[in-house]
Amino acid sequence: MKIPLDLTPDIVLSERQIPVYLGFRLAIVFAFVGFGILVALSTIFPDAEKYFDFRSYHGTGNTIGNPRFAEDVPVQDGFVPAGSDMIANATASGDFSRIVFSFRTNTGTPAGTVSAVRAYRSFLTPISTPVPFREGSLIRTEEASFLVADGSLHAFRNDKILSAFGIDRDRFRDVTGDEIADIPRGTDMQADGTLPNGTLLRHGDAYYQIENGSAVPFVSGRAFRSRFRDEDALPTGSETLSHYGKTDKTIGFISGTLVSYGEAVYAVEGSSLRPIDSPDTFLSKGYLWESVVPLTGDEFGIYERGKLYTQQQPHPDGTVFREISTGTCFLVEQGVRREIPTAILPQFVAVVPVPADIVSLGECIMEREGKRDSCEITWNPGTMETGAEYQFVYHPETDTTLHDLHARFIREPNRRNLDRFLSETAQKIRVRSPLSP
Repeated sequence: MKIPLDLTPDIVLSERQIPVYLGFRLAIVFAFVGFGILVALSTIFPDAEKYFDFRSYHGTGNTIGNPRFAEDVPVQDGFVPAGSDMIANATASGDFSRIVFSFRTNTGTPAGTVSAVRAYRSFLTPISTPVPFREGSLIRTEEASFLVADGSLHAFRNDKILSAFGIDRDRFRDVTGDEIADIPRGTDMQADGTLPNGTLLRHGDAYYQIENGSAVPFVSGRAFRSRFRDEDALPTGSETLSHYGKTDKTIGFISGTLVSYGEAVYAVEGSSLRPIDSPDTFLSKGYLWESVVPLTGDEFGIYERGKLYTQQQPHPDGTVFREISTGTCFLVEQGVRREIPTAILPQFVAVVPVPADIVSLGECIMEREGKRDSCEITWNPGTMETGAEYQFVYHPETDTTLHDLHARFIREPNRRNLDRFLSETAQKIRVRSPLSP
């Protein structure tokens, strides 16, 4: 009998040995193909393992972020009193359907419950007062036209006063009386050209804002337009500018703007640029490459370099979220989020909102398995498109000292995850390394 693709032509097999030989060959082929399939599945649909070691609270190997109590008090020694809540966060990109939590503790019995939500950490901050109109805005109602400055409304009472400043009513943004009802009224604008703090000026292609008696320049027209409309700047001459003292300060892009310089991408936060450490971090935070603004050398040069922006850290101040369920937009600022009223949304045109929501995934009861306590939360995949961040809360029934904790995110092999893998791979090929838009 002739054996197809015989790899051992010099060895003569008996009729009884040939079926056994072919069987072994088929088994090797199937094992090789099966191994290849497993490797492909683990590459395309990988689980995500997250870890925290309380013996090294600030260790670089920790991929679970900042286990803490309320008010951001760290759980540095791992001790969690009975009845208290330990909060922690993790980032995992993908369409998962299960999380398996596993803690190593000093107790010998099950130690409480774990609940989890899928939401950006910054979107879980308390809600504070709504965002006001920005200083320098020109707005009008049916009754009057106003300049927002010094936290107050300064009225232009008639066309003569408008003419004294070289502007007309068409430059003002329409608002309703209800939208400005809570803003205090300041002094009226005077025909002598007196300018309150916050007033915006334009001279040629240069823009300025009055601050403490000085005309502070914007680094560029683009930086100005990241905060205001061209119509908000009052036209002025060189004589008016010379009246104000010089300043070393320069105003840049609005906080929350994504910018690039060279091959790096940054998030603007006040007077600093926070470098984003990788494409994975960029995508996991809900950002879009199309929203990145390339800076010129002059624009880049006014900024200090801020803290590295990684997956474990919350979104920086200036981030705008759009709540998926309601369409409401919120501004992240100093540990709170503030609703952005519809009339004020145009002032954030340079900051592309990140879609967000808070979705409860469920709760599980810890059970003892060997030397560890563990439990599992399961949900329906494909219905939780609210970002790549998770927050979970551990609530022990007895005083517990945690030595470490694991969170394993388990991914279903489905079309959605295949499409996500192909999309993210294309994004990474596009940006390559180092990071660039």
